[in-house]
Amino acid sequence: MDGEVPGWGPGGAVSGGAAISDRGGAWGGRPRTFHKAYIPYPPGYVRRDGKPPRGAGHPIDDVWNGSDSDRLDSIQIVSFSGEKVGYPTQKNESIVSRIVRAASSPGDLVLDCFVGSGTTAVVADKLGRRWIACDASPIAIHATRRRLLALADVRPFVVQSVGGAGTAGAARRGGEARKDAPERRGVRAPGRRRLSARVRVDGMRATIELASFAVPRGEVPARARESVTHWSQWLEGWCVDWDHRGGPLNAVSRAWRTRGQASLPLTSTHAYEHAGQYVALVKAFDVVGGVASATIAIEV
Repeated sequence: MDGEVPGWGPGGAVSGGAAISDRGGAWGGRPRTFHKAYIPYPPGYVRRDGKPPRGAGHPIDDVWNGSDSDRLDSIQIVSFSGEKVGYPTQKNESIVSRIVRAASSPGDLVLDCFVGSGTTAVVADKLGRRWIACDASPIAIHATRRRLLALADVRPFVVQSVGGAGTAGAARRGGEARKDAPERRGVRAPGRRRLSARVRVDGMRATIELASFAVPRGEVPARARESVTHWSQWLEGWCVDWDHRGGPLNAVSRAWRTRGQASLPLTSTHAYEHAGQYVALVKAFDVVGGVASATIAIEV
């Protein structure tokens, strides 16, 4: 949706609604979901006859910014918006939320083939929908992944590439940490980017520290490379799945640079509830949109 203009107006508080199933028309006989939505009446609202309202609220108009009660300017002209990620075609979450609420139900699958900055995936995840987000741009995928990992309770997800076009390499089993040998290095993931991590175990607590990261020389101009004085400057963020069993990434620990926090912590600690052997998957994301992975076996 970030690559085109959706056909619904911007959002406000939305309540009420009904699902309509239409098995005819342009959908070729397939069921269609449409939830009617309303903007709640303001406090103290009364009808023209002086009586309290009986309905759920004002029906949502089909004109953007059609009334003062349903007004929200585009994120592109709201300079103070905390949602902005710098993507040129980014849409407000409230706009996309209105579309997703109207056209799907919790548990439904939402597809955006031009996800851009990731608004559709973020909104769908927040609203309890399953989702598939696609884009030909690695920068779009990077922006989407970062926004998802910034969510407080994001559900596990998988990032895949077609035809080897992506920069993310498959993680493989790395070094291990035991109580009697509490510090070992994780094996670098395959691919051109090089990530190294080590772990220290103390009882039921494990601490992973990033040890090094390298970006291929051909991807960065010489002038930019010369300005880097420490390898961590390449990193925009990283995360850890402390009990990775294959499949979707469950990023329990996450760290990102933000406008208010330019420094990036290079260590992360996790307390396991049960003794045993675990595999931790570490993913690091660089400033040019690439990703590298390392795995570490941990015994607590």
